[in-house]
Amino acid sequence: MLTRLGIGQGFDLFRAMGLHALDAAPDSLGLGMAIGALPTSLDRLADAYAALADDGMQRGLRWYRGQPEAPPRRVFTIAAAREVGLFLSDPLARLPGFARYGSTEYPFPVAVKTGTSQGFRDAWTVAWSSGFVVGAWIGRSDAGPMAGLGGADSAAELVRTILLALHRTGAGELTDASLAVPEGYVAAPVCAGPAETPEDRCGRTLLTWLPGGDQARSAPEAQQTDTPVRLAVVAPEAGSRIWRNPESPAAADGIVLRATTTPHVPQIVWYVDGAPFALTDPDRPITWRLSTGDHRFQIGLPLRPERSKPVLVTVR
Repeated sequence: MLTRLGIGQGFDLFRAMGLHALDAAPDSLGLGMAIGALPTSLDRLADAYAALADDGMQRGLRWYRGQPEAPPRRVFTIAAAREVGLFLSDPLARLPGFARYGSTEYPFPVAVKTGTSQGFRDAWTVAWSSGFVVGAWIGRSDAGPMAGLGGADSAAELVRTILLALHRTGAGELTDASLAVPEGYVAAPVCAGPAETPEDRCGRTLLTWLPGGDQARSAPEAQQTDTPVRLAVVAPEAGSRIWRNPESPAAADGIVLRATTTPHVPQIVWYVDGAPFALTDPDRPITWRLSTGDHRFQIGLPLRPERSKPVLVTVR
């Protein structure tokens, strides 16, 4: 992207946004500006990311009550800012560099960007949800290297703790919410295989947002958000009566949950007794630890109201 924009224009854009106040020649930094070669500070970084979180409007940070507000100015288009937010809030887009259910994953949509400087001298993370922007920097006061601490395993953990507290959300909860989508964009599946995969042989698709019109319609088997999806719990069977083995080790005291969806979707939410239990690929079975009593199993789609027919099971 920086190559297409131009090193000089990129350097000027970053300076106009307040990310730096350098007099150096842009060529002295080169394309490394795209991956952190530009010296900056956490407050400058948070101010710039806040512009992405605010539909491309930069308002400046406020440090105390009654501080005069600077007039807001547009630095990105609404569509560009929202597209970046959707990219950075997609947990599947972080694979394989960031493992699922780690420091960058939340029970509600959050756009996350981490950073680690050469030699582990800096670890930082900036993240935003629908209501908050949080930034954190971790490092040594003498600018020395840390013991292998990067942004994901230090600063991101801190940011996640703060955002969960701000939203008063527990780690096991799921919230039906989403970051804003650019106006006129529609959800459509794209093939997750190699670029040369024929459309009729694509075995796995990912749902993404594309501008309405020909681009969205050309995606294989274009699927709108209101396309009906048939959901079913395959295992356990409805009406099953299960007896726990008191001599069985705790790790083996569970049953396997399986589901099916038509057409295939990237993710489903498992509900046990009406509460969210797990977010997973529908083709991947998961294990539920046995608990005495009558239980109800269902699956649904993230951020959509559909639910499968409940399966009732009794555990004794």
